Amino acid sequence: MKLSWLKVLSCVLVIVVMCSCTFPLISYAYGPTAPSNDYCYIRAVKSGKYITVPNGTVSNGKEIKIYSANETASQRWHVYTYSDGYSIIRSAVNLNYYLSLKDSTSTNDAKLTIEYFASGSVIPSRAIFKFVSNAELGITYIMNKSTKEEHSMNKVLEAYGGFTSDGTNIVNYDAHSGIDVAYNQFWVIESTSRTTALWEHDFVDSGGHCDWNSSSKYTDMVTEAASAWNNRLNKTIFRKDSLTTLEDVKIVDSNQSLSSTQAIANTNSTTKQVTFFTAAMDILPADVVRMHTVTHELGHCLGLFESGQLGNIMKQGGWAYRTSISLDDVASYNLKW
Repeated sequence: MKLSWLKVLSCVLVIVVMCSCTFPLISYAYGPTAPSNDYCYIRAVKSGKYITVPNGTVSNGKEIKIYSANETASQRWHVYTYSDGYSIIRSAVNLNYYLSLKDSTSTNDAKLTIEYFASGSVIPSRAIFKFVSNAELGITYIMNKSTKEEHSMNKVLEAYGGFTSDGTNIVNYDAHSGIDVAYNQFWVIESTSRTTALWEHDFVDSGGHCDWNSSSKYTDMVTEAASAWNNRLNKTIFRKDSLTTLEDVKIVDSNQSLSSTQAIANTNSTTKQVTFFTAAMDILPADVVRMHTVTHELGHCLGLFESGQLGNIMKQGGWAYRTSISLDDVASYNLKW
């Protein structure tokens, strides 16, 4: 059985997205592809949280979990990729500790741990992984070598039970098909270097808020995306407009007929309006992709520019990051504010 579902977007109608501004392409970091001999962070798309050594202390067999970003050694991983495409993933806390499925590599819910190997040791397949990258979605799946080659099973890493809270275990599980179903198994590889992208405009008022009003059919998605930005930036910026607050941004739909150059969405700095073009939005292949588009446009309301880096919410296009906001996205906001 091949991972043909990784090519799920190959037959989807391609839409040429008309951006509200131009941007330089940046090709410095990773996105769906892990570095071959460098440090990185590994972010779970569903939760926006990172593969972490709990408490930043290593011990043999310690269970590895997801936690909110802290950019410490506990979340940095050194990846070295062999000529066969498989990689070892070592903790920056101590490079003798490797990500490993220490037990039951062929069973569902086998936990991800770290395992100690002395320098010069032969690394067993339970501690060797492959990043199965999908450039169209901008994400990667992480597959264990023992599970794949010794047991002939398509299992990949995911957060246990689809949970998103800090301290959730990472486990080996059957690879899912379907974008909306599989996004608990999506990961993004982030560089340890930050690249920021600022727009000249923002819709945040003098009180530090961006109060929004929506007549869009995607209002529920706007609510979720607004909450994601607030949670990620640790402050209440986006607020739903009310009778006692002035509207900073209006969110509307356009029923413009679909064409080969149809925009999916547009943020207008003059009118302070976000427009979703329903003909283009509705043919996107999954809610995961639509959610990325909505979250991306709210980023423009904060004054963030288009990013050229796969893995960032501010990367233009139908990428499957949902509301998973990167370290670059946060750094861009912090630089502006």
